[in-house]
Amino acid sequence: MTVNLNLNLIKLFKTSEDFSFDASYEMENTINNITIHFDNLNELDLFKYLFYEEKSPLYNNRTLNDHIKYIVLDTLINNTKKILIEYPDIDSFYYFKRLIDYGMTNTFSIDYYCTNIDKLIIRAQLTSYNFNQIIKNDTHLIFIGAQFGMKLSYIGNMYIDYYDEGESDVKLIIDNITISRRQNYTIIYGKEDDKCNLVIFTNITERAKDYQNI
Repeated sequence: MTVNLNLNLIKLFKTSEDFSFDASYEMENTINNITIHFDNLNELDLFKYLFYEEKSPLYNNRTLNDHIKYIVLDTLINNTKKILIEYPDIDSFYYFKRLIDYGMTNTFSIDYYCTNIDKLIIRAQLTSYNFNQIIKNDTHLIFIGAQFGMKLSYIGNMYIDYYDEGESDVKLIIDNITISRRQNYTIIYGKEDDKCNLVIFTNITERAKDYQNI
């Protein structure tokens, strides 16, 4: 399926001092300025009435063809707004991103014994990060489905005069991370998939705070 949109403009505008931007659009006629092409649907000619003629309460009393147009347009605008949440320079997002960026550009000495893998972690570094969704309310910024990659150096299986050294790439998944939008930027971590990796991760971010005085 191919969709063509003819927008007059997408406008960004300031709304507040912290999360500054929102988005709106102008389109003369939604129905006429969005076209949908159903490519390689061999049987479409037999059922054109289902796409272009029949209206249904399931589609807000529109045809399926017109209903898809509104879904495409709403998806474009809503996802544009989600992206714009990252833009302000002085906010909770920027604060947290500074911690993550510092953790990705530096290797940290760690002295933490992980009982679940029976190893002593001696060095760690962040390698990647991703969030499924970022939302905000009046007091907090919330990262939903946070994922962080880390490279760990460890020693284990300790014998007399011998240490088994190694490295591994691990992934830490946290249901949500909540950061206050006040001056102190308090960070609260939700449920994690690995407690040991969360301890190491928070060790890195706390050290990043100290090194940058933030």
